[in-house]
Amino acid sequence: MKKKNGISLIYLVLLIVVTLIIVGTVIVNMDVPSESTKLSTFTNNVTQIQEAVRASYMLDGTIPQKDGTLPLTKDEVIARVYGDNREAFRTELILNNENPYVKFLELDLGKLGIKKERYGFGEKGADDIYVVTTDTLRVYYLYGTDYKGERYFSLNSKIASILDISYSEEDSSETTSTMYSGIFITKNNALATNDMGIHITANMSTGETLKIGFQGATERIITTNAEKNVFSFGNLAELNNLNILNSKFSATDINTFNSLSGSNKKIQITKYRGTDIVAKHVIDLSNYDGVTPSISDVTFTQYTGMKMLQGTASDADSGIEQVRYEYINKLDKKTPYYDGVINIDDVYMKNKAKSSEITADNKFTIKVPNDVGEIMIAVIDKAGNITRYTRSDDSMYKISTAMEQICQIHGRNYYKYNNEEAYVGVAYFYSDANPVMMGPVLVSTSESAVTYCTDHDMQPLTTLGSLTYNGKKYYYSSNQQWYQFTDCTTDRVIINSLANKYAVNVKDAAIGLLDKVFNKQ
Repeated sequence: MKKKNGISLIYLVLLIVVTLIIVGTVIVNMDVPSESTKLSTFTNNVTQIQEAVRASYMLDGTIPQKDGTLPLTKDEVIARVYGDNREAFRTELILNNENPYVKFLELDLGKLGIKKERYGFGEKGADDIYVVTTDTLRVYYLYGTDYKGERYFSLNSKIASILDISYSEEDSSETTSTMYSGIFITKNNALATNDMGIHITANMSTGETLKIGFQGATERIITTNAEKNVFSFGNLAELNNLNILNSKFSATDINTFNSLSGSNKKIQITKYRGTDIVAKHVIDLSNYDGVTPSISDVTFTQYTGMKMLQGTASDADSGIEQVRYEYINKLDKKTPYYDGVINIDDVYMKNKAKSSEITADNKFTIKVPNDVGEIMIAVIDKAGNITRYTRSDDSMYKISTAMEQICQIHGRNYYKYNNEEAYVGVAYFYSDANPVMMGPVLVSTSESAVTYCTDHDMQPLTTLGSLTYNGKKYYYSSNQQWYQFTDCTTDRVIINSLANKYAVNVKDAAIGLLDKVFNKQ
């Protein structure tokens, strides 16, 4: 469990709050003519004392209780209230949703640095004291104050309505990121985030148990000590790694939570005393997105001089923020496309990679030069989740359009003959009888797909033979159209581009092309 070491930012803020309250708190004489002024003064006093008590509790886990006093039951507190006001006090306890078994502590205002003034120190009688509940840390002044014929003892919804001030039901049995029953919770409130940012401070007593759960998963016990316990986590996997649960949440549990709809995506922190629920905090995590976005429908379309990559990004929760991409390497899939750019990770993709425009329906189009071997696409959602996708597809070697140019060798153009799909490249050839030569190479599982022609006579040149590769039968062609020149112009892959690495026959070149297609070279 993460314990507090040193002074944290939250500690300093709370310390400043306590200091300001101590310096600024003055118990003002309430004997003023105006009822509204009297009610405002009463409200300010109770509010400042209540904030001071809660801040003190957060700092060191203690309540400034008067020395020598014991916790009071509800009936014992009511007995301290002046007789004519007891029924009003009971009504206010109900208004404030106090637990029937609530306990009260008599406050020592001096421990909060409040100087002894006219009220709150017991000098007017048994009800001239401030008490605080041990679970909700709500402060009551037992003597109370009158307003238009009604008696008030604490800051409540009716007073807030009269004075037109903000009021939060912090003592409700279901609260969101607030102080309640010795538990203080904060979370990340960004509109969309992949970091829950949950920070919990729980002051526990002997016999109390803290549990955590959510819809679709059994509650887990959080290991705590009978003192102040502090822990933080950004997601459920991080919570597991704190090793404070009696049983970790499984991958299935985590996926269940991540799949919950926004209104159901809540985590409950429940404090028990024995089998009784003391308090339940419900943390609204509708802004949390723990699921990475996805990429689908990725296709390449070949054009003269380049290819167009198209795809669809999707994210069910926070939505797509951006699509980025980067060229990784050359056609050999070994040589970096940019000198010195090797480590293309999430940080690089989020900050340095190229941006692609996305349409309203989350489709994107990326221009890919023909000399690119692999391209990385990154889809980033509004919560900051990222999915990286490396595309090295055999479609980068494919050609299917009739009369699309394959290459030009020494002024002679070579064209695909029909609309069937084939892999295509250019190879160097060598034999003892002939010097180095070049020629197009076509490979396909369809015999007719490897047919091509030249502008020399426009006669179709068909397959030379077949081979078996990865358990499939392929046909290939190159058909004696080799020339004793290497002045080749092409957007296609050069099959054997390394120095002194030549194909000795068309079958050899066809295998080399398939090796490139299936990333074996």
